[in-house]
Amino acid sequence: MSKVYGVVTAEVIDADDPQGEGRVQVRYKNLPSDNEGYWAPVATMMSGDGRGTWYRPEIGDDVLVAFDQGDVNHPYVIGYLWNGRQRPPSNDNHLRLIHSVNGHKISLYDPAITSGDTGYVKIEDAHGNSITLQNAMISIQSVAVVQINAPSVIINGRIVAPIPNPI
Repeated sequence: MSKVYGVVTAEVIDADDPQGEGRVQVRYKNLPSDNEGYWAPVATMMSGDGRGTWYRPEIGDDVLVAFDQGDVNHPYVIGYLWNGRQRPPSNDNHLRLIHSVNGHKISLYDPAITSGDTGYVKIEDAHGNSITLQNAMISIQSVAVVQINAPSVIINGRIVAPIPNPI
């Protein structure tokens, strides 16, 4: 295949990188010839030895691929795409959202400044448990048990678990 300059769309066909480098295997959607799939590193924020953000596309996801010096044998994923089959988790322009495959969510909601509402930060798991920080209030919701492990617990200035005696 000749050189390809620019960006193309591809589909993720494998995410089990045999070399453990965090790559995904992609098949180019609109490029001819032997298009069996190529292992591509995924561009991310703060990548480094044992650190960085870890968001990888799933098998079947559409991705944007660029090439090192136009060489299709050296692709890298520069972004992910929603399409007609896969839709975004929200269409609210004021909501910033991380939503996992299993339904865990981290939401940051910033409504219009003119509304007087400052929004919220919410962490939810797939079971229905949540912690919400909103307008001078913190709310903890649990479908079963709330467990706090600490040598001392104080709520509204009242000790609800003993404070150890100082030596």
